[in-house]
Amino acid sequence: MISELDRIARQAGVRIIPDLHGELAPGDIAGYFHRSRRILYRLGLPHAELVCAVAHEIGHVVHGDEHTTDPVRYARQEARADRWAVGALITEKSYREAELVVGSHAGALAAELSVTVEYIHLWRETHAYTH
Repeated sequence: MISELDRIARQAGVRIIPDLHGELAPGDIAGYFHRSRRILYRLGLPHAELVCAVAHEIGHVVHGDEHTTDPVRYARQEARADRWAVGALITEKSYREAELVVGSHAGALAAELSVTVEYIHLWRETHAYTH
């Protein structure tokens, strides 16, 4: 999946690279730097967290988001980036197939789909899923 995300980023003129110089804010695991057209991520992230974080940042790229200090705009951008990432990482078909293999437990589905549990919950909310 990382290669597909990298392809999308490259098409948008954005590079995905590790944060080797401590540019990310404390507590951030990834970030999109609009002016330099880079997505930085923290080294050492578990695979699922890395994939979700990079997909989230690509969501910002796709929507043309730039840094904002407006809390309402910020919240809207973050939610939209998460929705984009969930849609890019989890298809209805892949979700249903994973559920057939591991059942409906969010943690098991997250492991099967290589995403975070939070993204499983968001996918369910987005698709009005009930099990």
